[in-house]
Amino acid sequence: DLLAGYARIAWGKLDEIQPTDVINPLDVSRFFFEGRSEARLPMLLARARVHAGEHVTFEGVYLPDFRRGRFDQLDEPTSPFNLPVSVAEDPVVCLAIGCPAASIPVSDRAPAFTVQNAQGGARISVTTGRVDWSVSAFRGFESFGLYALEGVETIPPVPPPFVPAAGPPTVAIVYPRFTMIGADFEAVRGKWGLRGEAAAFVDDNFQSPELRVVTGHSFDAGVGVDRRAGDYTLSGTVLVRSESYDSPLPVVGSDATDGRTDVSFVVSADRTFARERYRFRGFGVYNATEASGFVRGIGMATLRDNLALEASIGWFAGEGRDLVGRFGDSDFVYLRFKYFF
Repeated sequence: DLLAGYARIAWGKLDEIQPTDVINPLDVSRFFFEGRSEARLPMLLARARVHAGEHVTFEGVYLPDFRRGRFDQLDEPTSPFNLPVSVAEDPVVCLAIGCPAASIPVSDRAPAFTVQNAQGGARISVTTGRVDWSVSAFRGFESFGLYALEGVETIPPVPPPFVPAAGPPTVAIVYPRFTMIGADFEAVRGKWGLRGEAAAFVDDNFQSPELRVVTGHSFDAGVGVDRRAGDYTLSGTVLVRSESYDSPLPVVGSDATDGRTDVSFVVSADRTFARERYRFRGFGVYNATEASGFVRGIGMATLRDNLALEASIGWFAGEGRDLVGRFGDSDFVYLRFKYFF
């Protein structure tokens, strides 16, 4: 089975948040508005799958070009989902590191389209009895850039290959490589579905508040259940994320730390009405470690075969250092028409 071109390839079994789903970058706004499947950005790739009988499949994926993730398809610089501070327009940050209150040039160093910058991975999928399981590995670039301040001696040096350059301060947006090794499984018993997934990022990278890149490793694991209950499809997932840094990572308002662990709970519900003419989707995530959460509801109505009306509201609760907690002031509501042609 051969595939070549711009495509979306999903790895993993969990609902909404899949640790091993690392091939396609995400549009962050669509991730919060609609969900992960809609947020995946197509990548130029080639995939080959070999079906060795009915129960074993070997898969290889090769990506010759890099594509960065996107914060907002309408306006990247003003998107509320654009986490990094625009240092070039913030003289306060510059004063804090002892340089003149002037704009700092920003250099976006996205990987070029070369043979050396290719990405790729492999996956083996197996069916044993009534259990589907797989193991995978992937080597690629971080889809969202990390900020590294160069040319300032008071800032700890950025780990190789991002060596500070001599001269005036410069903020470099870099996309380091990462290595992921993952596994997942899925089984059905009666009306219940059981899923599990884990991903070890043995070569990972993290953003430090003083604008340097810190290397380390992380581990994501989760288990979830889902069930059809009348007109509803319900699911629930428990996720654990652990991070470990090769050098202490400063934390605003507290001492530096060499790691952290978060526990999150994810729930979702789907229901259709009037022969699938109307549909409701609800999604919620709660981080018990940071006491932060996010709730999203989407209502869709099919007005005609090629015309639909969609409305959604999203609410962020609490603030923290986790992904959801950083968007504490980014609640949203939208109404839009979809025309299919």
